[in-house]
Amino acid sequence: MKHIFTFALSGFVFCLLNAQNPTDCSNNRYLQEIFSTVTVTSDIQYGSSIGVDNQTVNLLLDVYQPVGDTETNRPLILLAHGGSFIGGSKTQDNAIVTLCQRFAKMGYVTASMNYRLENPLNVLLSSDREKTFLEIVYRAVQDQKAAIRFFRKSVAEDGNPYGINPNIIIIGGSSAGGVLSIHTAYLDEPNELPSKIDTTALGGLEGNSGNPGYSSKTQAVVNLCGAIGDTAWLKPGNQPLVSVHGSADGTVPADADTAKPLGLPITLVYGSIPLHERAVNVGIDNSVKIFWGQDHVPYQSNTDYMDSTVVVVKTFLHDLICNKALSTETEVSSIDVKAYPNPVSDVLQLLLPAGFEEGELSLFDLTGKLITGRYIPANSSHFVLDIHSLQVSNGYYLLRISSPSVQRTLKISIVK
Repeated sequence: MKHIFTFALSGFVFCLLNAQNPTDCSNNRYLQEIFSTVTVTSDIQYGSSIGVDNQTVNLLLDVYQPVGDTETNRPLILLAHGGSFIGGSKTQDNAIVTLCQRFAKMGYVTASMNYRLENPLNVLLSSDREKTFLEIVYRAVQDQKAAIRFFRKSVAEDGNPYGINPNIIIIGGSSAGGVLSIHTAYLDEPNELPSKIDTTALGGLEGNSGNPGYSSKTQAVVNLCGAIGDTAWLKPGNQPLVSVHGSADGTVPADADTAKPLGLPITLVYGSIPLHERAVNVGIDNSVKIFWGQDHVPYQSNTDYMDSTVVVVKTFLHDLICNKALSTETEVSSIDVKAYPNPVSDVLQLLLPAGFEEGELSLFDLTGKLITGRYIPANSSHFVLDIHSLQVSNGYYLLRISSPSVQRTLKISIVK
């Protein structure tokens, strides 16, 4: 059972973050298209990394903003295109371009991102196609995390040129982009990684695609015809999820079945129906729309299905943003971690649960910028963080303690 202290503190975190980052939902903002035109800033480089054939790939995105908007604290929706992880781009996926335009007209800032793709020949010639696909999904996850960090860095270091609220970054995508975004959000612990993913060669979950030192945490997920490798990766306190899927999807199944990109059977995945069931069972806020009898991405070429998709997604996100608490850290934990004194001016004391495995401590400011990190040895029951030695100003910060079995974030106040 969660200790009263941590329960109250978690509630304080949510209230304070949203109080400091108010979202203006007046005049049907985030629900209706209140702006008539959109401007697009194209080919912004958010990072770079090594591609599947050992070449350097410059990672680009496009940013969509409503023309005439004076708001500078807007939620960001970051979308990824489809293409079976071997093709497609931020401009070639008509559904993603349409969604970026329509949601920007509602007052959001939206972005369409490229990510690293697999060489089709590598798929066709692979002796282990499951491994090939797992690893390209993993690379794409690393890229999307870098894109999230890019936007938070732009707020902290570049004066917020896109006018976003760094505490409300929503990710999503269509087909492969949906698969990617689901894994970015929920495949968040190293011990969950499939054994076929070679982290020695590919790096850790955060990857090396750019913008280190900032949080890659997202606040909600928009899943359009995507799936996940294991529904157990959805845990209590995880990000809210809205899904749209065709019941007869033969590429990425709506139920539990084999994914068949390019018509090739690859691996067992769990689509929007079991994702919804798992989310309900563990208490994750979610919504699902099934287009019965429809195949893959029905909204791609049918305006009625696109309109229905927009209605489902905008209604869900508007409720989250305007009526519920969304913040940089959305997880809860049954593990009790105490931090005192709070406020702190000199030394912060941490009391850790019995049997604590080795892990790390990370201190972030409210934009998601990493201030400092510390290694915590296994079986530690007590840890000390010297606040006085840090080059930080007075204010509120997020303290995250992570290990294979503990994910805990606390709000602390520093008063020197």
